[in-house]
Amino acid sequence: MQRECPLSRRELSIVHLMSLGMTAKEIARQTATSPNTVSSHIVTAKLKAGGRMTASGLVATALREGWIQ
Repeated sequence: MQRECPLSRRELSIVHLMSLGMTAKEIARQTATSPNTVSSHIVTAKLKAGGRMTASGLVATALREGWIQ
């Protein structure tokens, strides 16, 4: 059973770009934000998604739960 997505639109956007293999620096350029802001969104998304996990774990969780495609 899928959980309701706890991530914000911006966090989902960043996780989606991560799933495409983009780095924080590339995501920052794509979204017109700083790499530090992107990193902060990633940390927050990891916490909301279930706590301590790697970036790949975050992407895997988002895919498994149907939050991104």
